[in-house]
Amino acid sequence: MTADFFSAQILAGIVRETLPACKVVVGGVHATLVPAEVLADERIDYVVCGEGEDTFIELLEAIKNGDGRPDVAGAGYRCNGSAVINEPRPLIEDLDRLPLPSYKNLADRDMHHPADLGGIISSRGCPYPCTYCASNRLWTRVVRYRSTGHVIREVESLRSIGVRLLRINDDAFTIKRARVEDFCRHMAGFSDMRWSCDTRVELIDGRLLRDMRRSGCYQINVGIETGSPRIQAMIKKNINFEAAGRVFKKARARGIRTTAYFMVGFPGETADEMKLTIKTAQRLKADYPLFSTLTPYPGTEMWNNLIAGGKLKGRTDYSVFYHHSKAMNFSSLPSAEFEKITASINSLTKRISFLRKLLFIVMHPLLFFKDREILGMQLLGSVRPAGKCAGGFL
Repeated sequence: MTADFFSAQILAGIVRETLPACKVVVGGVHATLVPAEVLADERIDYVVCGEGEDTFIELLEAIKNGDGRPDVAGAGYRCNGSAVINEPRPLIEDLDRLPLPSYKNLADRDMHHPADLGGIISSRGCPYPCTYCASNRLWTRVVRYRSTGHVIREVESLRSIGVRLLRINDDAFTIKRARVEDFCRHMAGFSDMRWSCDTRVELIDGRLLRDMRRSGCYQINVGIETGSPRIQAMIKKNINFEAAGRVFKKARARGIRTTAYFMVGFPGETADEMKLTIKTAQRLKADYPLFSTLTPYPGTEMWNNLIAGGKLKGRTDYSVFYHHSKAMNFSSLPSAEFEKITASINSLTKRISFLRKLLFIVMHPLLFFKDREILGMQLLGSVRPAGKCAGGFL
């Protein structure tokens, strides 16, 4: 990701100094969206754009055969100081043909808590047009799904190495209701496992929440982003706040915790709009309201709009491109005032989250202590959703 590129450059430099003959290949979202820019760093030899499973294997074969200009779809390289980006590789239609990760062979598995290894992706793509998100650029707005059986085999593999906590990292896991219900039926057989996912409020109802809880779901995470109708329209999110409040209430009643993601620092955002977002967070009553600063990513519609409006001015210091960076402020407020507001949000959300945890314990004491056996101190400690950086101020 863009936030990691600065670290990747440092690591590439270390590799270059330690193993001069070693070839450095960079892939992922950032390399996909700005491959020529990545290759401008001479410490990096190749890029893999888009889905890398097939491209990377073919690229390795080309390097092994001494091909300095590999004609591999989805790959890029440098020639005479200029970036050469090959034609894109078609997306993988049948995701089930991909082999499962060999978790038992992870070299440093013993250095990690099993909960940190439980991230899985069961689909690729997102049908929604949110302007700040790169998913529709990486995977398009057509969603491709792994079969339930294929996903469950990965769950079983993780379970065999001691993982009991899953983080489903799909953009919106509950898009296809029948598929989620099938997944829940299978997960109900793993009484010692818990899982969480991201979704949207219009894709959830009370019955589905009930089935999810029975199968071990302990938390859902929903992007609300802003309480300002103007900004909702600008970012093409268009959340129904009343529906969101009902979903959070139903989830809490069924013993499922809720995270609501919010952002501040949108282009032209006023102090009143930020206050409206804070009030919206209080009114919706999610268990964990998490705030971050808007971070525009290369290739997204938000990025392109900011470039066109002269707001980014060629800014490429990616070391500051993270979700609580003080350098990220595209609002109408001066930096000092913006920092004061984010500090007050930090204090407020900590208090809210603490009180909501206590309320959950009162409402569901048996569920709390049953879940705690698997989730450990997460229920009383950090409010960060397991297995994924929330990017907030907390």
